[in-house]
Amino acid sequence: MFAGGFASGKTDALCIRAFFLAKLMPGSLGFIGRATAGELYDSTIKSFFGLFPELSDFYLARSTTLRLPNGSEILFRHLDLSQAEMGKIRNTNLCWFAIDQAEEITEDVYDLLEGRIRQTRVDPVTGKDLYRRYAFCVCNPAGHNWIWRRWVRDAEENKWVRDPETGAFQLDEKGKRIAGYQLIQATTLDNPHNPKDYVQRILSKHKSKVWINRYVYGSWESFEGLIYDDYNASIHDVPDESRVPEGARWLVACDPAYNNPTAVLLMALDYDDTLWVVGEHYAASMQPKEHAGSIRIMVA
Repeated sequence: MFAGGFASGKTDALCIRAFFLAKLMPGSLGFIGRATAGELYDSTIKSFFGLFPELSDFYLARSTTLRLPNGSEILFRHLDLSQAEMGKIRNTNLCWFAIDQAEEITEDVYDLLEGRIRQTRVDPVTGKDLYRRYAFCVCNPAGHNWIWRRWVRDAEENKWVRDPETGAFQLDEKGKRIAGYQLIQATTLDNPHNPKDYVQRILSKHKSKVWINRYVYGSWESFEGLIYDDYNASIHDVPDESRVPEGARWLVACDPAYNNPTAVLLMALDYDDTLWVVGEHYAASMQPKEHAGSIRIMVA
């Protein structure tokens, strides 16, 4: 995951890595995605062929597929998916995938793609797999969302691939640990290729500290729409609900949705009118019965 502010080179980095993976692994199938079709065409695809204009002759616009002379293919797809479109992805074997602006998609879509990374190519002489499988994404930090949880909060736990049953580190053919979730962070100021007056212009134009922290400095602690600008996790988060005073009134708040996440909070209101949030359910594309199961466990 490459997370950073505006104009920190995220999309260019994604496109360059995608090109070299397709070039270095002949016959491989890669996937570049963006949340909506408009953003895919106007930003991601435009950036890719801006970097590699010589590849435009191999691009099939009707199917948004790039077929390289070495047999590799790159699928350009939007991720605002219907059930039928999700079914097509489930039947695809990918060598790698890349997501531009990953904060715009749901965790379920990411997991769907991650489950498709299984394409292999065996050397007939040595019997070794010639492909290495990758998932890589770029994003603007968007507060404590699913990306923050996987790549920041649980960074140490997810740094290396582990056996799902034993928890032991999985090793490659050379006996080295297989890398898991890796995070690269950058600010707008880190890109030396921006115009000299670019940073000064956006800093003078936008007065919101929240906006600047997120889109310039790449802060995970501030995002657009935040109600409490002075929220600080180290101050306002508590380790467990044992600190909730006795006699507090328990409340549940629900913001239902389907394509967008459903959010449910378990809270306690004490005698000083302090609101303690002690549980959260946050998930998208689930039926009411599925939500209910998770909520029952939270409030039990």
